[in-house]
Amino acid sequence: EKNRQSIDSYVILSDFMREKFNLFNKPFTIIEGIYNGDKINESVTKEKYKTILYTGKMSKNQGISNLLEAFKKIKSPDYRLWIRGFGTMKNAVLLAAEKDNRIKYIEEMSREDLLKLQKKATVLINPTPSNATDAKYFFPSKTMDYLASGTPTIMCKLECLPKEYHKHIFFIEDETISGIREKLIEVCELPEEKRYDFGASASKFILENKNPTAQVRELINMLNGI
Repeated sequence: EKNRQSIDSYVILSDFMREKFNLFNKPFTIIEGIYNGDKINESVTKEKYKTILYTGKMSKNQGISNLLEAFKKIKSPDYRLWIRGFGTMKNAVLLAAEKDNRIKYIEEMSREDLLKLQKKATVLINPTPSNATDAKYFFPSKTMDYLASGTPTIMCKLECLPKEYHKHIFFIEDETISGIREKLIEVCELPEEKRYDFGASASKFILENKNPTAQVRELINMLNGI
């Protein structure tokens, strides 16, 4: 902490980090992440089934168990759950896929193929609960990837999320298994045009406001003010 007193300014991921760490009243700016501009320009056809996709780390902290249980309660044969990730819940996902052929575990793939996969899905899901450890102090990088894809995003209202993101996300208000199930069905059953418009607006928000130029501008503005 003594060494940190010599720091001129700070870049933090979340406003709540001011509570966690003493910034010694130094200037700071919040840069939750930078989207590198990856974009698939070619047309990608949506899956014919209502396809829910999760990509990322698979552990109990990420709410994978709740996602699997919620999907099990969706009885319609028109739904699919795709999971591409790594972590301690992989075996649980593989076991669930053995019992329910609507569930698919997807092996590691290139960044380009992952972006295409996100575009194919009906919705993207991040089931990390809002009470997750340190939920105030991190920003899940997949949020930017999800929104930039143009596919509607469903997630819990993590406290780390800046309010400007709120209108671009379908939030799970009831974080029980039943509540997750209901939100998945609600968004998947929306008219296709409404889902498209919602996703396109979210993609525009990320590409225009969270690109390297825009985010570094925030840093430069802070430095110019010192």
